[in-house]
Amino acid sequence: FGSRNSVAVGIHPCTMRWWLAVCLGLGQAAERPYVLGRSHIGKDFFTSGRWTFFDGGDPTRGCTRYTNYETASSLGLISATEDRVYIGADMSSKGSCQHSGVFVEGGEEVQCTGRYSVRVQSEETFNSGLFVIGLDHQPEGCGVWPAFWMDGTDGSHPWPSRGELDIVEGAHGQTATLSTMHTTLECDVSAAEEGKHFSGAWARGRVGQLADHCGIHYQSAFNGQGCSQKGPE
Repeated sequence: FGSRNSVAVGIHPCTMRWWLAVCLGLGQAAERPYVLGRSHIGKDFFTSGRWTFFDGGDPTRGCTRYTNYETASSLGLISATEDRVYIGADMSSKGSCQHSGVFVEGGEEVQCTGRYSVRVQSEETFNSGLFVIGLDHQPEGCGVWPAFWMDGTDGSHPWPSRGELDIVEGAHGQTATLSTMHTTLECDVSAAEEGKHFSGAWARGRVGQLADHCGIHYQSAFNGQGCSQKGPE
């Protein structure tokens, strides 16, 4: 996994209420306790300069219009109080999509006018720590994709050379959360056994095998799948 990663929260049309704490270890020894290093909560959550609003096209080619702070605020898609943060999506408009007939790596490009949604990314980067998120509500259902993840991509390091760790995500009709790592090809974690090394279960690849190789182009996985562990439903 990459050495410099930022925390990101992305939301395809849905709502999420949350807080985030970052605990930093005291040295390298595993027995050393963690101490609270950051607590991202409060009325200034969106105006403190700790987060960047991503307002580019959806990298996963979804029918979503990520928006900036001003638009998100005016549309009521974000709010913050002393003990809660709300991040949501446009729940009144109707999106429309058209197939372009142009195929790129990963699938067909789709031209769409999607609903407004919010994706924020931390300004600070981390190379270690324990990251804890508390959620009052994480949506499920058709067309939603709430996620909390870490990503090392920058101008000099294209995805996924520094790795991506999806801590919590749930897309579309999934009935369980997924935790996934995306890396270059040289990352085999098949030695990790279900029920022994982790409490969940491996997701499955495109031919039904365990998704226990993190490389995004691994031969028996879905394109870009990575190594996915299924969590509680």
